[in-house]
Amino acid sequence: MVASPVSDLLNLWGLAGRGNELVMRDIPEFLYLKSFEEVFRELEGNRANRILSLEKFRNLCKTRRFTGEQAALLSAMLREKGYEIESP
Repeated sequence: MVASPVSDLLNLWGLAGRGNELVMRDIPEFLYLKSFEEVFRELEGNRANRILSLEKFRNLCKTRRFTGEQAALLSAMLREKGYEIESP
């Protein structure tokens, strides 16, 4: 596995349960990562525009109720994907 210099890597495996059925469960502290996937899909719809206004970025974060730390992580991940967020 590989992680970029600006991101953390969490590798968590576990098996437990009754019978032969395995059920995936989300870790509550990391549910916001699913919202990151939504943001990436939303932005990929308009691949030509790789520059986000600060207002659009803030709206993306506000509608998903990201904390400041989560917004900073999203910003870093967007930069890794080739997006630029305009400065204030």
